[in-house]
Amino acid sequence: MNSLVAIIPAYEPKDILVDLVSQLVLVGFIKVVVVDDGSTSDKKKIFELVRSLGAEVLVHEKNLGKGGGIKNSPCPCF
Repeated sequence: MNSLVAIIPAYEPKDILVDLVSQLVLVGFIKVVVVDDGSTSDKKKIFELVRSLGAEVLVHEKNLGKGGGIKNSPCPCF
């Protein structure tokens, strides 16, 4: 049984994030968490697309940095 979890802190992501999440789901990650770390509203569509692929999307109103994005994830691996 595959038990891989991915946590991706994302600030102002490019469209490639959608491809990355798609590939992680395809290869069998059991959970993909993407943290919108204070991105502007024009990036909302990207986060909606990754959510539609099955990723959980957490939203920070302001940028907390990579560490803040990871610390606030619901992953039970910490």
